[in-house]
Amino acid sequence: GGPQLWVRTGLGSKWGFTTAWLLWVQIFPGMVMVAPTLGPLLGNTIGNQVLGQNHWFTLACIIIIYWIITLLNLKFDMAKFAGNFGVWFGVYIPFAVMIVMGVAALAKTGINVNSVLGSFSAGKLIPDVSTLKYVAAISFIFTGIETLGVYVPRMKKSNDFVTGVIFALVAMVILNLLNAFIVANVVPKGNTELTNITQPIILFCKILGWPLWIANVFSLLAAVGVFLQLSGWVTGPSQSMIQVAREGLVPSKWGFFKHNDIGVAKNVILTQTTMITLFALMYALPDINNVFLLLTNTTTLLYCVLYFLIAISFVRLRYTQPDTKRPYHVGKSGNAAAWIWTI
Repeated sequence: GGPQLWVRTGLGSKWGFTTAWLLWVQIFPGMVMVAPTLGPLLGNTIGNQVLGQNHWFTLACIIIIYWIITLLNLKFDMAKFAGNFGVWFGVYIPFAVMIVMGVAALAKTGINVNSVLGSFSAGKLIPDVSTLKYVAAISFIFTGIETLGVYVPRMKKSNDFVTGVIFALVAMVILNLLNAFIVANVVPKGNTELTNITQPIILFCKILGWPLWIANVFSLLAAVGVFLQLSGWVTGPSQSMIQVAREGLVPSKWGFFKHNDIGVAKNVILTQTTMITLFALMYALPDINNVFLLLTNTTTLLYCVLYFLIAISFVRLRYTQPDTKRPYHVGKSGNAAAWIWTI
């Protein structure tokens, strides 16, 4: 049951269902937020940057590719396949290439005052109100890091989990700041393409005088990675809906409790894909950047409500079930540490 089980134990079945519902519906805008990167990636793979930024092409990519992914998930265990290969193609290799090229470009040109980064001034250290719309998008980077907590019971020392999470958070902050710095230093001010991951790679190639086929290969690898990662996310959040359906909190005529041999509930997945298709129609609008930002903020806000419920449940369980044996306990004694971490 994951988060749904946690909240149900702390606040009751009604809020447990709410948690399961939020965990599921956030994937509707969430998938449509991630999938648009496939359009620019496929366009750049064949060297057609204009096609990659066409909103109709982006819309077609989202709908067609996501339905293909859905049909594959009904037949195969794509989550396992994606976990083995998707993270390498979609994250590690492209990220390493971007960092190496970015640092090389920075060493060659120095700070570009005409870029998004611009020149430094003390006043810029104070956030401008206009930049607050990006806070949710930045926060989205860190959502989901708590899901590995399900493996705590398997660990010899449960305290190692906290150490691992803190290390991961610090590493993510440092690497994302470095990546943001080198990318902002080459992208011309006012020309950021939020869904085009390859934009900085193309600019790096031009600055370094390297062949553009590097950008084509980068796009292909990232596209394969995104495809596999999307495949892995199709069935994950839906598991919470299967659980609440088994508990009788969803009308039985919906058939959400039925699943096949690999644990995939056909009715849940098809409903999910239909809703994602409807959300994808937002890309019929030509302003890709604003649509992307709206979907990102919506996904993050839904996820934050989920965290809010988990936090309340956590504190409440410290008072209602203080003697329950658990693999990890926040604070040596009392509930002060629990309140501090929750806030």
